[in-house]
Amino acid sequence: MTGMPTVWIGLDAVEGQEVERRMADGRMPHLAALARRGRFRAVEPDVPGFCGGIWRSFVNGVPVGEHGWHFSKIWRPELGRLDQAGPDWLRLRPFWDKMSAAGLRIGLVDVPHAPDPGPGFDGVFVSGWQTHDYHPRLTRPAALAAELEAGFGRPWLRAEAYGPQTPGDLLRQHRQGLASIRQIAAISEWLLGRHSLDFFMVVVGGAHRLGHYLWDLSQIDRERLPADDLARLSGAMDDVYAACDDAVGRIASAAPAGARIVAFALHGMGANPGWTDLFPEMVRRLGGPGGGRQRRGLRDYVLQLRRSSWALRAHPYIPDAVHRMIGRQWSSRMHAWRSTRVFSVPGELGGNIRVNLAGREAEGIVEPDAEYDDLCLELCERLGRVYSLGGDEQPIVGSAHIVDRLVPTDAAFRTYLPDIVLEWSESRIGDSRGIALPGAGEIRWQPGRRIPSGRSGNHRPRGWALGDHGLGGFGAGQPNVLDLLPGLFGSVGLATDRKPGPGRLAAQAMEQDALARAS
Repeated sequence: MTGMPTVWIGLDAVEGQEVERRMADGRMPHLAALARRGRFRAVEPDVPGFCGGIWRSFVNGVPVGEHGWHFSKIWRPELGRLDQAGPDWLRLRPFWDKMSAAGLRIGLVDVPHAPDPGPGFDGVFVSGWQTHDYHPRLTRPAALAAELEAGFGRPWLRAEAYGPQTPGDLLRQHRQGLASIRQIAAISEWLLGRHSLDFFMVVVGGAHRLGHYLWDLSQIDRERLPADDLARLSGAMDDVYAACDDAVGRIASAAPAGARIVAFALHGMGANPGWTDLFPEMVRRLGGPGGGRQRRGLRDYVLQLRRSSWALRAHPYIPDAVHRMIGRQWSSRMHAWRSTRVFSVPGELGGNIRVNLAGREAEGIVEPDAEYDDLCLELCERLGRVYSLGGDEQPIVGSAHIVDRLVPTDAAFRTYLPDIVLEWSESRIGDSRGIALPGAGEIRWQPGRRIPSGRSGNHRPRGWALGDHGLGGFGAGQPNVLDLLPGLFGSVGLATDRKPGPGRLAAQAMEQDALARAS
C-alpha cells in the first residue's frame, strides 16, 4: 500500500446545515476540528430525485441508472408487479472489492446495503448491528458477533416501529438511540485498536432513526406531556448531534497515527412534508382519462388495512416471505391495466410515477415517443400547480423531474426506474386543510393531520463531507456522492476510472433546472 490508513465516519442522515450551525457555535467541536483539516463541502445526489437510492449509488460507485436500486420495492415491467430489490436482478458490486483485490485490509461496520463479503474476507465486517434499514445480523469473521455481544452487550438499536408514535415510544427511542451511538463508537474504538486496517468505514445508523422520529413533536400530543418529558424530547435532536460529535472524536482518536479521517453524510434530514402517502390519489386524479383507474372492492379494503395503525405496528413481526407474497399479488392487480395510463410506485421521500408504456409494460397502452413525451410534460406541469389549502397556499411540489432527462435511456437499469420523480416543497401536510388539484377538484381534511408513518422528519437530498477527503480540486463545481470516490481511493494509494469534478448527470440536471426557472 502506498497511501495512509484511512478512516471514514458516516453520520447517516445528519443534516449538513445543522452541522454547520453547531460547528460555528461550538457544539460540535470534534467535527469543527476536522473541518479545519479539510473544509466542509456540500455533496449532491448522483441523480436528482433519487435520494432513496443514494447509498446504493455510493456502494456500487455508479449512478442509479447503472445499478437500479432506487427503493426497497421496485416495479418490474417484465413481471408486471412490484418486487423486493435484490442482488439477483440488480447490480451490487461494491467499490471496496477493488481494494481487497489490491491486497488492502478493510473494516466495514454497518455500511448501509453492504453485501456479505463471504467467509474468506481478509478484514472485519459487521452488518445489522445498528443500521436504520433492516440488515441481517452478520459478522466476518463469524465468531466476531459473539465477541461483540460479550464485550458491548446486545445491540441497542431495535427494529423500526413504523407507524403512529406515543410520547412513551419517542422517549424510548431517544434513550435507545443515544445508547446505540455510544455503543457503535465503543465498538469502532475496539476494532481499530485490535486490527491493522488500511481502510475502515463505520456508519452511525442511530442518527438516521432518531432523525425520522424525533425531528420535532408534530406527531404526538405534546400538551399532555409532563414538563420533564417535554423538555427532554424538545431537545432530543441536540442530544443526537452532540452524541454524533462525541462518536467522531472517539473514533478519530482511536485511528492509527497519521491516518486520514473523513466525516460524511450522503443525505440529510429535515421536517417531513408528509405528502407521500397522499401521492397515489393525486396520480389517480391527475393522470387524465383512465390515468390510474384502480380496481375497486377487495383492493380498497386491503389498502386501508395495510395503512391502519394496527398493520403498521404489526409490520416488523410478519415474515419477509409473507410480505413479499402479499406485495407481489396486490401490485400485479392494483390497476385496470388496459385503461391505466400512469400509476404511482413506492418511494420514501418524494413521488414516483411510471407510465404504462406500450412495449415495456406487460399491458402498456401509451405509445412511445410523442405520446409518452407529451404525457410526461403534461403531468409535470399539472403536478407543479397542486397547492396546499389554508395558510399561505404554497405549491406542494418543489421540483418534478422527467427521468429520461437525468438518466441515459440506454442505462443498464433504466427500465426499473420511474418515468417522473418529484421532490416536495417545504409545505407540510399538518399545516394544511387540503390540496387543490388543477382540473381535478380538491381533497380536504381537518387541520393538524398526522402522518401515517409517525415520522416527523424525512430525508433531505444534500449530503456533506469534511476532513481529509481530497475534495479541494472541484473549484466552483458542486460534487455529488460519486465524486467522493476518487479521494477515497487516492487516500489508500489506488486510482479510479472516475475523474474528480461535478458528476455529469448532476451537472446536466442543474442546467435543466436553471433553464426551467428562467422560462
